[in-house]
Amino acid sequence: MRKLLVFILFVILVSCESEVHKPIIEVNNQLKDISFSRLDCRYDASNGQHRVYALLKHNGNKRLKYLQMNAIYYDANGKEIARSLGGLKYELMPGDSDVVENIWLFPTPADLPTKIVLNATN
Repeated sequence: MRKLLVFILFVILVSCESEVHKPIIEVNNQLKDISFSRLDCRYDASNGQHRVYALLKHNGNKRLKYLQMNAIYYDANGKEIARSLGGLKYELMPGDSDVVENIWLFPTPADLPTKIVLNATN
């Protein structure tokens, strides 16, 4: 029974730990036909995966086949600590939107960024 209680407390702490730290997410997009919305991130302390999500909407009039979302991660001092790249699941036609996910490994919560800047490239 004691081992079960310790395990439950561990799971609760790990869950809380992943929700405690939410970095600021900014968009610095140079593509005028792409808009970002629904910015979010999640950290899984059990495996160190930090996932950044954004909904990208195509507001232009030509299909986009190779659209990618770049994420640049910064620490509390403003120093770049990592970069990641996420791509579309399919090409975007005018008016379409898709959720793009970027993943980076941060071994401990202390390693997590305080700010993430997103942009799109085609």
